[in-house]
Amino acid sequence: MKDDDPEKRIRELESGFGGPMPPTGGPFYDAGFTSPPRRTGLRWPVLAFFVLAILVPIATAVVWGITSVRNTTANLNRGGATSDVPITLEHGATFSLGGNGANDTIACNDGNLTLNANNSTVNVTGHCVSLQLRGFDTHVNVDNADRIEVSGYGNAVTENACNDGKLSFAGYGNTFTTRGHCASLTLSAYGNRVQADSIDGIAITNYGSRVAVTGRCGSLTVSLYDNQVQCDSVDTVEFAGYSYNNTVTYHTGSPKVTKSGRNNNVNQR
Repeated sequence: MKDDDPEKRIRELESGFGGPMPPTGGPFYDAGFTSPPRRTGLRWPVLAFFVLAILVPIATAVVWGITSVRNTTANLNRGGATSDVPITLEHGATFSLGGNGANDTIACNDGNLTLNANNSTVNVTGHCVSLQLRGFDTHVNVDNADRIEVSGYGNAVTENACNDGKLSFAGYGNTFTTRGHCASLTLSAYGNRVQADSIDGIAITNYGSRVAVTGRCGSLTVSLYDNQVQCDSVDTVEFAGYSYNNTVTYHTGSPKVTKSGRNNNVNQR
């Protein structure tokens, strides 16, 4: 039987809408959902970039400075200029001087010096580990060098003290004068002139050279032709290969002589 009580119907409708309204305004999240962490990944690459930008130039400068101290190499071409200011090498440095018509003073300071000068005058003070002369028509005065190598031509070199130094001439027409004792002399080019106090070993492998030693010569080997050697005394003389027209003159002693070739003479004066 249908219920037609209107008041009861009104009460039922009112009770159905009397509950609280559902919340509104925000999205629905499941209970197991967690918010993602904040992204900070870009911060470290940026910081690393700025750190490297600061440190790399500093490290490069330090390494360059250490390398420069260990191996100091410099080159100077005067281009014909004359300087009143002496050039001073750093201790143990390697230095090369070039130019035409220059007049320079160089403090060697246990360095390695190369002269490519032409028609110049160079005064080298102090001690050199090595001195190389590659130019021509240059006058060089040097206090002392452990090793002197001349590959240029027409140069005049004066050494104040040989001090067991080693001398080598691969250029022609050079004049060399030294005082004191030298360990060795090698003449592999022609037409050189050498004066010394004493030399342990002399080797001449070209022609037309003149060697004058006021003291002991030690051992002497001569090849090719037209070489003349004068010594106060000489231990051994060897004329090697196809040598000819060479003359050795000594004052005291009895040298041991080995001859080959022809017309080679050993004379006591």
